[in-house]
Amino acid sequence: MGAIAGAVTVYGVVMALAPGLQVRRMLRERSAAGVSLGYAWVLWVGFALWLAYGIDAGDLPLILANAVALAATGTMILVARRVRRAERMAEAPAVRTPAASAPPRG
Repeated sequence: MGAIAGAVTVYGVVMALAPGLQVRRMLRERSAAGVSLGYAWVLWVGFALWLAYGIDAGDLPLILANAVALAATGTMILVARRVRRAERMAEAPAVRTPAASAPPRG
């Protein structure tokens, strides 16, 4: 592997880890409001297709970069879904059971 190919591979892996920055922000702020899941899914599918192509072509740099990107983007999607679910649960009104809402007997 030449110097340029090596540099591109390293940068590809670094770039593939970029969704980790979004994951860190979501966990720190406990909000996924700024995350587009549609965009993330488009990226995830693209990475999966490029990974399949890399495997078919036997291109190790392509396989490595896209496997890392696929995992990082998948992690971002999972974290965003969990954070959004927690946000919805926090906003939902408390559910009262019939026994809890009945007046005391006495």
